[in-house]
Amino acid sequence: MRVVQGDASKEKRQLRYRKKERTRGEILAVAERFYSEKPANEVLLEDIAEAAFVSRTTIYNYFENKNAVFFAVGNKVIRELNEKIVATLPAELSGKEQVLFLCAMTFKDGIDNPLVLKITNATFDHIKSMNWKPESIIETISEKIGPSAFNKLTHDLSPIEDAEFERYFEEPHFFEFFVQFLRNGELWVKAVRKGKKDKTIKNELEDPIIVQYVTMVNNGLLSEMELRGTASNPLGPQRDLIIDNTMNLIALFLDHNV
Repeated sequence: MRVVQGDASKEKRQLRYRKKERTRGEILAVAERFYSEKPANEVLLEDIAEAAFVSRTTIYNYFENKNAVFFAVGNKVIRELNEKIVATLPAELSGKEQVLFLCAMTFKDGIDNPLVLKITNATFDHIKSMNWKPESIIETISEKIGPSAFNKLTHDLSPIEDAEFERYFEEPHFFEFFVQFLRNGELWVKAVRKGKKDKTIKNELEDPIIVQYVTMVNNGLLSEMELRGTASNPLGPQRDLIIDNTMNLIALFLDHNV
């Protein structure tokens, strides 16, 4: 009889957990849609709650504030982007070709899903508003969870939630997202390292500096396109020409110390 009662209690706990995860997933799905359609500062928790058919209080059961919701969405979006890179980046390409492949993917994703660029820009705005620097955030995470655990987190796609960031940080959702951001950078660095090894990348700058330059060029162009409304394709063929010219510039940068 005790065994039966124990099994029933376990099933109830599992059911509650599944319901909580389903509710959390619904909140994030609605929030992702809102953030895709509006500037982040125009999205209200009340709107998310109403569209997700939950109360604002329920949202606070999962997220400490609106920033937490935003960075939880960012965690999801960048995680999916990282998984897409791992699944689609052709291993047979040279290192230089892999970097250019990632650039092309960035332009396509940036046009098809502007939320990626919004998240990137909002991340650096948040870092600046908190008087942080990316380097200090990396040092803080490494100190809190340990260098070995931090190194493992940034080099594989294991669930970040397993690191239990809520034990260490007042903004766990931001720090979880930041690790996804670092993972994305590491995927780019890996391609650069391959290019230097197979000698298709001749630029002698440090690998992270090369990645920083290339991604800044990518995001800068996407930001300019968004500002001018070109992401919705009013420029037609000119947009593709601008992207092609940018890709050629990046290829030149990889070939030389320019």
